[in-house]
Amino acid sequence: MFTGEKVSNFQERFSQLVEESGKSLLQLSKELHVSNQALSTWRTGVRSPKLPTVMAVADYFNVNVQWLFGFDVIKKANRHIIISNSDIFRKIIMGMEHDDYETVMKIFEKTE
Repeated sequence: MFTGEKVSNFQERFSQLVEESGKSLLQLSKELHVSNQALSTWRTGVRSPKLPTVMAVADYFNVNVQWLFGFDVIKKANRHIIISNSDIFRKIIMGMEHDDYETVMKIFEKTE
């Protein structure tokens, strides 16, 4: 059973996805269209990507954005579930900057 609680962080989950993919950071950087250095800083926890990039990473790996942020939720992405009313989604967006919030809301408006 999933609790929806924060149990991990982006750094750990991103590192896990990199390991599971079996791809090098250089190969992933080309496929994700970000620098190898950026991927390295995400993996070591020195920096974290902005929300639109996190969403692109989640899409690339076909994982749930909340899972990637470290929440105890289903790992696999399910594009048929609208999460805009969920408690987990509210927890995530509460700490966002306004521009990131607006980006997320526009994306979810398109899925409804």
